[in-house]
Amino acid sequence: MKKNLDKSNDSLSEPELVVALEKATKGLLWYSESEYFFQVICWSNVENFNSSVLLQYIDYPGEVNIVTKDFYSFFALVTQEQEWHSEIEKAETKRYQYLVNLLSNNLKDLQVYLVGSVVIDAYILGNLDSKTIIGLHTKIIET
Repeated sequence: MKKNLDKSNDSLSEPELVVALEKATKGLLWYSESEYFFQVICWSNVENFNSSVLLQYIDYPGEVNIVTKDFYSFFALVTQEQEWHSEIEKAETKRYQYLVNLLSNNLKDLQVYLVGSVVIDAYILGNLDSKTIIGLHTKIIET
C-alpha cells in the first residue's frame, strides 16, 4: 500500500473530517473473533497526547495492558485485495483503502493503541492540529 505523505492545505477541517469518517465507516466492521463497528473520536484541547493521556480520556480503571502498533501495519491485511476475494470482499477492501487514505491525508502522527487483552479496545488516532486528536475506536477479540 502506498503511503500518502502529502499534508497540503487541502486537508479537511475538523467537522468535515468527522463527517467523512462517519460516512466512511458506516456499516464497516472490523473482523477478529467477533465483528465490531467503528466509532469516530474527536478530542479537542489535548496537550502532549500519548498512551497515558489516552488512558485518562477513556477512563480505564487500574493497570491495563497497552500496546502501540504502526498505522499501516494495522490495516495491511484489510487493504490488500486477494484474487480469491468475492465481489463483496473486494468492495470492502476498497472501503478500507479509502479509509486509510482519508486518515493518512488528514492526520499526522497516526498511531494505533491496543488497550486490554482478550477483549481489546483499538484506538486509531492522529493529530489534526497541535491540540485536536481525531480517529476511530473499535474492539478486537483475541483468545
